[in-house]
Amino acid sequence: MMRKYGFITVTMATCALSSLDADGAGKLDVFGWGYVPPTYVNQARYDEAAEAGFTVLMQWVNSVDHAKELLDLAQSAGIKLQLQGNETSTPLTNLVAAVKGHPALHGFTIVDVGFGDGTWLGTMHGTFWKIPANLTAANANGMRPISTYLKVIGDFARWGENIVFGCDDQAQNEFLGVRKLKAGAPKRERSQSNLWFVKPDELGGFGPPSGEGWVWLDEDVKAGTLSDPFLHAGYDEMSFECLDRDGGAAKTEFVAEGDFVRVRALQDIKGARAHFSYGPKNVDDPAVRTAYPTIEITDDAGRVWKFPNVNGDKTVICREVATERDLLYVGGVFYEVPADNAGGFAVLRPIALADEPVKTIEAKLGLVFINGRPMALDSLWKNGSAAKAYWLWTNWKIQQEKIK
Repeated sequence: MMRKYGFITVTMATCALSSLDADGAGKLDVFGWGYVPPTYVNQARYDEAAEAGFTVLMQWVNSVDHAKELLDLAQSAGIKLQLQGNETSTPLTNLVAAVKGHPALHGFTIVDVGFGDGTWLGTMHGTFWKIPANLTAANANGMRPISTYLKVIGDFARWGENIVFGCDDQAQNEFLGVRKLKAGAPKRERSQSNLWFVKPDELGGFGPPSGEGWVWLDEDVKAGTLSDPFLHAGYDEMSFECLDRDGGAAKTEFVAEGDFVRVRALQDIKGARAHFSYGPKNVDDPAVRTAYPTIEITDDAGRVWKFPNVNGDKTVICREVATERDLLYVGGVFYEVPADNAGGFAVLRPIALADEPVKTIEAKLGLVFINGRPMALDSLWKNGSAAKAYWLWTNWKIQQEKIK
Protein backbone atom coordinates (compact mmCIF):
# COMPACT_ATOMS: atom_id res chain seq x y z
CA MET A 1 0.00 0.00 0.00
CA MET A 2 1.31 3.46 -0.87
CA ARG A 3 2.27 5.55 2.12
CA LYS A 4 2.46 9.32 2.38
CA TYR A 5 4.86 11.19 4.63
CA GLY A 6 5.01 14.71 6.00
CA PHE A 7 7.18 16.62 8.48
CA ILE A 8 5.90 19.04 11.13
CA THR A 9 8.37 20.92 13.32
CA VAL A 10 7.58 20.60 17.04
CA THR A 11 10.79 21.76 18.76
CA MET A 12 14.48 21.61 17.98
CA ALA A 13 14.58 18.18 19.59
CA THR A 14 11.55 16.41 18.18
CA CYS A 15 9.71 16.15 14.92
CA ALA A 16 6.35 14.61 14.16
CA LEU A 17 6.37 12.29 11.17
CA SER A 18 2.89 11.84 9.73
CA SER A 19 2.42 8.45 8.10
CA LEU A 20 -0.78 8.20 6.07
CA ASP A 21 -2.09 5.39 3.91
CA ALA A 22 -3.42 6.16 0.46
CA ASP A 23 -6.98 6.32 1.82
CA GLY A 24 -5.94 9.00 4.35
CA ALA A 25 -6.00 6.78 7.44
CA GLY A 26 -2.88 6.62 9.54
CA LYS A 27 -1.10 7.80 12.64
CA LEU A 28 1.24 10.51 13.83
CA ASP A 29 4.71 9.21 14.70
CA VAL A 30 7.00 11.28 16.94
CA PHE A 31 10.64 11.39 15.90
CA GLY A 32 13.41 12.09 18.43
CA TRP A 33 16.36 13.87 16.81
CA GLY A 34 18.60 13.53 19.88
CA TYR A 35 19.95 10.01 20.33
CA VAL A 36 20.63 8.08 23.54
CA PRO A 37 24.45 8.00 24.07
CA PRO A 38 25.68 4.52 23.09
CA THR A 39 27.21 3.87 26.53
CA TYR A 40 23.83 4.49 28.21
CA VAL A 41 21.65 2.44 25.90
CA ASN A 42 19.75 -0.43 27.50
CA GLN A 43 16.25 -1.79 27.41
CA ALA A 44 15.07 0.62 30.11
CA ARG A 45 16.15 3.70 28.13
CA TYR A 46 14.18 2.62 25.07
CA ASP A 47 11.19 1.65 27.20
CA GLU A 48 11.27 5.16 28.70
CA ALA A 49 11.36 6.70 25.23
CA ALA A 50 8.37 4.61 24.17
CA GLU A 51 6.44 5.58 27.31
CA ALA A 52 7.19 9.25 26.58
CA GLY A 53 5.50 8.86 23.19
CA PHE A 54 8.47 8.54 20.85
CA THR A 55 8.04 6.06 18.04
CA VAL A 56 11.27 6.74 16.10
CA LEU A 57 14.70 7.67 17.54
CA MET A 58 17.86 8.73 15.80
CA GLN A 59 20.62 6.52 17.22
CA TRP A 60 24.42 6.58 17.01
CA VAL A 61 26.04 3.19 16.45
CA ASN A 62 29.68 2.11 16.66
CA SER A 63 29.65 -1.04 14.51
CA VAL A 64 27.43 -3.44 12.60
CA ASP A 65 27.08 -5.70 15.65
CA HIS A 66 26.23 -2.69 17.80
CA ALA A 67 23.51 -1.66 15.32
CA LYS A 68 21.95 -5.13 15.42
CA GLU A 69 22.00 -5.16 19.23
CA LEU A 70 20.30 -1.76 19.52
CA LEU A 71 17.69 -2.63 16.90
CA ASP A 72 16.74 -5.71 18.94
CA LEU A 73 16.30 -3.55 22.06
CA ALA A 74 14.25 -0.99 20.14
CA GLN A 75 12.00 -3.72 18.71
CA SER A 76 11.29 -4.97 22.23
CA ALA A 77 10.30 -1.43 23.24
CA GLY A 78 8.05 -1.02 20.20
CA ILE A 79 10.01 1.81 18.57
CA LYS A 80 12.18 2.20 15.47
CA LEU A 81 15.69 3.59 14.95
CA GLN A 82 17.29 5.71 12.27
CA LEU A 83 20.99 4.88 12.48
CA GLN A 84 23.98 7.20 12.38
CA GLY A 85 27.65 6.57 13.04
CA ASN A 86 30.97 5.60 11.53
CA GLU A 87 29.42 2.59 9.83
CA THR A 88 26.92 4.84 8.05
CA SER A 89 29.53 7.31 6.82
CA THR A 90 31.68 4.66 5.10
CA PRO A 91 30.61 2.11 2.43
CA LEU A 92 27.21 0.85 3.52
CA THR A 93 27.36 -2.67 2.10
CA ASN A 94 27.99 -4.51 5.37
CA LEU A 95 25.54 -2.45 7.41
CA VAL A 96 22.75 -2.69 4.86
CA ALA A 97 23.22 -6.44 4.48
CA ALA A 98 23.15 -6.90 8.26
CA VAL A 99 20.13 -4.81 9.21
CA LYS A 100 18.00 -4.03 6.15
CA GLY A 101 15.31 -6.57 7.05
CA HIS A 102 15.06 -5.64 10.73
CA PRO A 103 11.54 -4.57 11.76
CA ALA A 104 12.90 -1.81 14.04
CA LEU A 105 14.81 -0.06 11.24
CA HIS A 106 13.34 3.30 10.18
CA GLY A 107 15.03 3.64 6.79
CA PHE A 108 17.81 4.99 4.59
CA THR A 109 17.96 7.91 2.19
CA ILE A 110 17.80 5.53 -0.74
CA VAL A 111 14.10 5.20 -1.51
CA ASP A 112 11.90 3.51 -4.11
CA VAL A 113 9.99 6.54 -5.39
CA GLY A 114 8.33 4.71 -8.27
CA PHE A 115 10.63 5.48 -11.19
CA GLY A 116 9.43 2.20 -12.71
CA ASP A 117 12.80 1.43 -14.34
CA GLY A 118 14.39 -0.71 -11.63
CA THR A 119 16.17 2.20 -9.95
CA TRP A 120 15.73 3.99 -6.63
CA LEU A 121 16.41 7.62 -5.72
CA GLY A 122 19.40 8.46 -3.56
CA THR A 123 20.51 11.78 -2.03
CA MET A 124 24.23 11.91 -1.31
CA HIS A 125 26.80 14.72 -1.19
CA GLY A 126 24.45 17.30 -2.75
CA THR A 127 23.59 15.07 -5.72
CA PHE A 128 20.40 13.26 -6.71
CA TRP A 129 21.29 9.74 -7.87
CA LYS A 130 19.56 6.90 -9.67
CA ILE A 131 20.68 3.72 -7.92
CA PRO A 132 19.83 0.23 -9.22
CA ALA A 133 17.57 -1.64 -6.85
CA ASN A 134 19.72 -4.76 -7.30
CA LEU A 135 23.00 -2.98 -6.46
CA THR A 136 25.43 -5.24 -4.60
CA ALA A 137 29.07 -5.18 -3.58
CA ALA A 138 29.75 -7.70 -6.33
CA ASN A 139 27.98 -5.58 -8.95
CA ALA A 140 28.06 -1.88 -8.11
CA ASN A 141 27.54 -0.70 -11.71
CA GLY A 142 24.66 1.45 -12.87
CA MET A 143 24.68 4.37 -10.41
CA ARG A 144 24.14 7.65 -12.28
CA PRO A 145 23.92 11.26 -11.10
CA ILE A 146 20.67 13.04 -12.01
CA SER A 147 21.43 16.58 -10.87
CA THR A 148 22.88 18.58 -7.99
CA TYR A 149 20.83 20.43 -5.35
CA LEU A 150 21.22 23.00 -2.55
CA LYS A 151 18.58 22.00 0.01
CA VAL A 152 19.48 20.12 3.21
CA ILE A 153 17.35 16.99 2.86
CA GLY A 154 16.55 14.81 5.86
CA ASP A 155 14.16 12.26 4.35
CA PHE A 156 11.81 11.85 1.41
CA ALA A 157 9.06 9.67 -0.04
CA ARG A 158 6.70 9.44 -3.00
CA TRP A 159 3.33 11.12 -2.45
CA GLY A 160 0.95 10.84 -5.37
CA GLU A 161 2.51 12.55 -8.39
CA ASN A 162 5.26 14.19 -6.31
CA ILE A 163 8.37 13.26 -4.39
CA VAL A 164 8.18 15.07 -1.04
CA PHE A 165 11.44 16.08 0.64
CA GLY A 166 11.62 17.03 4.32
CA CYS A 167 14.23 19.80 4.51
CA ASP A 168 16.22 21.60 7.20
CA ASP A 169 15.65 25.14 5.96
CA GLN A 170 16.58 27.31 8.90
CA ALA A 171 18.23 27.00 12.30
CA GLN A 172 17.60 29.62 14.95
CA ASN A 173 21.26 29.37 15.97
CA GLU A 174 24.08 29.55 13.45
CA PHE A 175 26.00 26.69 15.12
CA LEU A 176 29.12 26.17 12.98
CA GLY A 177 27.89 28.53 10.27
CA VAL A 178 29.02 31.75 11.95
CA ARG A 179 30.69 34.05 9.42
CA LYS A 180 31.62 37.77 9.70
CA LEU A 181 30.55 38.24 6.11
CA LYS A 182 26.94 37.75 7.27
CA ALA A 183 27.03 40.67 9.72
CA GLY A 184 23.75 42.56 9.66
CA ALA A 185 21.63 39.56 8.64
CA PRO A 186 18.13 39.59 10.20
CA LYS A 187 17.89 37.59 13.42
CA ARG A 188 15.97 34.34 12.98
CA GLU A 189 13.18 33.87 15.49
CA ARG A 190 12.91 30.08 15.24
CA SER A 191 14.15 26.98 13.47
CA GLN A 192 12.17 25.74 10.48
CA SER A 193 11.73 22.54 8.53
CA ASN A 194 9.59 22.58 5.42
CA LEU A 195 8.34 20.31 2.66
CA TRP A 196 9.63 20.53 -0.90
CA PHE A 197 7.39 18.98 -3.57
CA VAL A 198 9.12 17.87 -6.77
CA LYS A 199 7.72 15.85 -9.67
CA PRO A 200 10.01 12.97 -10.72
CA ASP A 201 10.59 14.41 -14.19
CA GLU A 202 11.75 17.71 -12.62
CA LEU A 203 14.71 16.13 -10.82
CA GLY A 204 16.96 16.54 -13.85
CA GLY A 205 16.30 20.28 -14.07
CA PHE A 206 18.44 21.45 -11.17
CA GLY A 207 22.23 21.79 -11.11
CA PRO A 208 24.35 19.90 -13.66
CA PRO A 209 26.05 16.82 -12.15
CA SER A 210 29.48 17.77 -10.85
CA GLY A 211 31.85 16.77 -8.09
CA GLU A 212 35.41 15.91 -7.15
CA GLY A 213 37.35 13.54 -4.94
CA TRP A 214 40.72 12.08 -4.08
CA VAL A 215 41.82 8.46 -3.80
CA TRP A 216 45.17 9.55 -2.34
CA LEU A 217 45.57 12.78 -0.43
CA ASP A 218 49.06 13.66 0.80
CA GLU A 219 49.98 9.97 1.04
CA ASP A 220 53.30 8.26 0.38
CA VAL A 221 52.56 5.60 -2.24
CA LYS A 222 54.80 2.78 -3.44
CA ALA A 223 55.06 1.80 -7.11
CA GLY A 224 52.45 -0.82 -7.97
CA THR A 225 50.00 0.32 -5.26
CA LEU A 226 46.32 0.18 -6.28
CA SER A 227 43.90 2.79 -4.92
CA ASP A 228 40.34 2.21 -3.75
CA PRO A 229 37.81 2.18 -6.63
CA PHE A 230 36.36 5.54 -7.72
CA LEU A 231 33.22 6.07 -9.82
CA HIS A 232 34.17 7.03 -13.37
CA ALA A 233 30.88 7.20 -15.27
CA GLY A 234 27.83 9.40 -15.68
CA TYR A 235 29.43 12.85 -16.09
CA ASP A 236 29.89 14.88 -19.28
CA GLU A 237 33.47 15.90 -18.46
CA MET A 238 35.84 13.79 -16.34
CA SER A 239 39.46 14.72 -15.63
CA PHE A 240 42.19 13.27 -13.43
CA GLU A 241 45.63 14.26 -12.25
CA CYS A 242 48.11 12.85 -9.77
CA LEU A 243 50.77 15.12 -8.31
CA ASP A 244 53.59 14.53 -5.88
CA ARG A 245 54.45 16.59 -2.80
CA ASP A 246 56.30 19.17 -4.90
CA GLY A 247 53.50 19.57 -7.45
CA GLY A 248 55.12 17.45 -10.14
CA ALA A 249 53.13 15.06 -12.30
CA ALA A 250 53.34 11.45 -11.11
CA LYS A 251 53.06 8.45 -13.43
CA THR A 252 49.90 6.40 -12.94
CA GLU A 253 47.45 4.29 -14.92
CA PHE A 254 43.78 3.34 -14.60
CA VAL A 255 42.58 -0.19 -13.89
CA ALA A 256 38.96 -0.36 -15.02
CA GLU A 257 36.36 -2.23 -12.94
CA GLY A 258 33.03 -1.63 -14.65
CA ASP A 259 31.83 1.89 -13.86
CA PHE A 260 34.74 2.33 -11.45
CA VAL A 261 38.48 2.73 -11.84
CA ARG A 262 41.41 2.16 -9.53
CA VAL A 263 44.60 4.17 -9.85
CA ARG A 264 47.86 2.22 -10.03
CA ALA A 265 51.06 4.04 -9.16
CA LEU A 266 53.81 3.45 -11.74
CA GLN A 267 56.47 4.97 -9.48
CA ASP A 268 57.06 5.72 -5.81
CA ILE A 269 55.18 8.95 -5.00
CA LYS A 270 55.84 11.13 -1.96
CA GLY A 271 52.75 13.00 -0.75
CA ALA A 272 50.55 11.75 -3.60
CA ARG A 273 47.42 13.76 -4.44
CA ALA A 274 45.29 11.75 -6.89
CA HIS A 275 42.36 13.97 -7.83
CA PHE A 276 39.24 13.34 -9.94
CA SER A 277 37.15 16.30 -11.15
CA TYR A 278 33.78 15.85 -12.86
CA GLY A 279 31.45 18.41 -14.36
CA PRO A 280 29.09 19.46 -17.17
CA LYS A 281 30.02 19.82 -20.83
CA ASN A 282 32.55 22.59 -21.30
CA VAL A 283 31.12 25.94 -22.40
CA ASP A 284 32.59 29.38 -23.01
CA ASP A 285 33.16 31.54 -19.94
CA PRO A 286 31.32 34.85 -19.60
CA ALA A 287 33.64 37.82 -20.04
CA VAL A 288 35.23 39.28 -16.92
CA ARG A 289 34.60 43.02 -16.59
CA THR A 290 37.81 45.00 -17.03
CA ALA A 291 36.79 47.91 -14.75
CA TYR A 292 36.59 45.68 -11.67
CA PRO A 293 37.91 42.29 -12.86
CA THR A 294 38.59 40.88 -9.38
CA ILE A 295 36.80 41.08 -6.04
CA GLU A 296 38.61 39.97 -2.89
CA ILE A 297 36.93 38.45 0.17
CA THR A 298 38.71 37.79 3.47
CA ASP A 299 37.32 34.87 5.46
CA ASP A 300 37.20 34.58 9.26
CA ALA A 301 40.63 32.91 9.31
CA GLY A 302 42.20 35.86 7.48
CA ARG A 303 42.61 34.06 4.16
CA VAL A 304 41.98 36.13 1.03
CA TRP A 305 39.86 34.65 -1.79
CA LYS A 306 39.69 36.25 -5.22
CA PHE A 307 36.56 36.11 -7.39
CA PRO A 308 35.94 37.03 -11.04
CA ASN A 309 33.55 39.90 -11.73
CA VAL A 310 31.30 39.31 -14.75
CA ASN A 311 28.71 42.08 -14.32
CA GLY A 312 30.72 44.99 -12.91
CA ASP A 313 28.82 44.92 -9.60
CA LYS A 314 31.07 45.37 -6.54
CA THR A 315 28.34 44.28 -4.08
CA VAL A 316 29.09 41.22 -1.92
CA ILE A 317 26.23 39.53 -0.02
CA CYS A 318 26.34 36.33 2.05
CA ARG A 319 23.28 34.85 3.78
CA GLU A 320 22.39 31.44 5.22
CA VAL A 321 19.66 29.95 3.03
CA ALA A 322 19.53 26.42 4.50
CA THR A 323 20.97 25.04 7.72
CA GLU A 324 24.74 25.76 7.62
CA ARG A 325 24.57 26.51 3.88
CA ASP A 326 25.37 30.07 2.81
CA LEU A 327 24.43 31.70 -0.49
CA LEU A 328 27.18 34.05 -1.64
CA TYR A 329 26.66 36.67 -4.34
CA VAL A 330 29.86 38.19 -5.66
CA GLY A 331 30.85 39.51 -9.09
CA GLY A 332 27.47 38.66 -10.61
CA VAL A 333 27.64 34.96 -9.65
CA PHE A 334 25.86 32.90 -6.99
CA TYR A 335 27.94 30.39 -4.99
CA GLU A 336 27.12 27.89 -2.23
CA VAL A 337 29.53 28.14 0.73
CA PRO A 338 29.38 25.44 3.44
CA ALA A 339 30.31 25.99 7.07
CA ASP A 340 34.04 26.29 7.77
CA ASN A 341 34.17 22.86 9.44
CA ALA A 342 33.01 21.39 6.11
CA GLY A 343 35.67 23.23 4.10
CA GLY A 344 34.21 26.73 3.79
CA PHE A 345 35.46 28.86 0.89
CA ALA A 346 37.96 26.19 -0.15
CA VAL A 347 35.13 23.92 -1.35
CA LEU A 348 32.50 26.45 -2.42
CA ARG A 349 30.30 25.48 -5.34
CA PRO A 350 29.28 27.80 -8.22
CA ILE A 351 25.54 27.81 -8.87
CA ALA A 352 24.58 30.25 -11.63
CA LEU A 353 25.03 33.74 -13.00
CA ALA A 354 22.67 36.34 -11.56
CA ASP A 355 20.05 37.79 -13.92
CA GLU A 356 20.56 41.26 -12.43
CA PRO A 357 22.68 43.02 -9.78
CA VAL A 358 21.65 41.71 -6.36
CA LYS A 359 21.02 44.06 -3.45
CA THR A 360 19.31 41.79 -0.92
CA ILE A 361 19.12 38.07 -0.12
CA GLU A 362 16.83 36.66 2.58
CA ALA A 363 15.63 33.14 3.37
CA LYS A 364 12.43 32.27 5.21
CA LEU A 365 9.57 29.77 5.06
CA GLY A 366 11.64 27.43 2.89
CA LEU A 367 12.08 30.09 0.17
CA VAL A 368 14.87 32.45 -0.80
CA PHE A 369 14.07 36.07 -1.57
CA ILE A 370 16.35 37.69 -4.18
CA ASN A 371 15.83 41.46 -4.32
CA GLY A 372 12.58 40.84 -2.44
CA ARG A 373 11.19 38.28 -4.91
CA PRO A 374 10.47 34.79 -3.53
CA MET A 375 11.64 31.64 -5.25
CA ALA A 376 12.46 28.04 -4.41
CA LEU A 377 16.14 27.80 -3.48
CA ASP A 378 16.97 25.28 -6.20
CA SER A 379 15.30 27.44 -8.83
CA LEU A 380 18.59 29.36 -8.86
CA TRP A 381 19.96 26.66 -11.17
CA LYS A 382 17.24 27.14 -13.79
CA ASN A 383 18.20 30.27 -15.74
CA GLY A 384 20.41 28.30 -18.11
CA SER A 385 23.75 29.60 -16.81
CA ALA A 386 24.77 26.85 -14.36
CA ALA A 387 27.32 25.30 -16.73
CA LYS A 388 28.79 28.74 -17.47
CA ALA A 389 29.16 29.43 -13.75
CA TYR A 390 30.83 26.04 -13.24
CA TRP A 391 33.44 26.55 -15.96
CA LEU A 392 33.97 30.21 -15.06
CA TRP A 393 35.02 29.16 -11.55
CA THR A 394 36.94 26.08 -12.69
CA ASN A 395 39.03 28.04 -15.19
CA TRP A 396 39.43 30.94 -12.74
CA LYS A 397 40.94 28.60 -10.15
CA ILE A 398 43.41 27.26 -12.74
CA GLN A 399 44.36 30.82 -13.69
CA GLN A 400 44.88 31.81 -10.05
CA GLU A 401 47.11 28.77 -9.45
CA LYS A 402 49.28 29.80 -12.42
CA ILE A 403 49.61 33.31 -10.99
CA LYS A 404 50.80 31.85 -7.66
